[in-house]
Amino acid sequence: MDSGSPDDIEQHLLHTLQLDGRAPFSQLARTLGVSEHTAARRYRRLRGLGPADRRSTQPRTAGAHPLAAAPALRPRRGRLPG
Repeated sequence: MDSGSPDDIEQHLLHTLQLDGRAPFSQLARTLGVSEHTAARRYRRLRGLGPADRRSTQPRTAGAHPLAAAPALRPRRGRLPG
């Protein structure tokens, strides 16, 4: 896993969170086909990435939640099933 950008599972996780940002880890895990632990770990990793992989050029406001700009994130084309 590249430490600087989301992988396929994380891209799918971002897409899923864009559809339902309040989905529990159990639901995210089922959707992603991974364990709850893996879904939670990947979520925490994405939160730790901060604004580095965002398409938005807006700087993050001090104290703002790192995934507050999740709608500005875009999955890579051809990476999600459907």
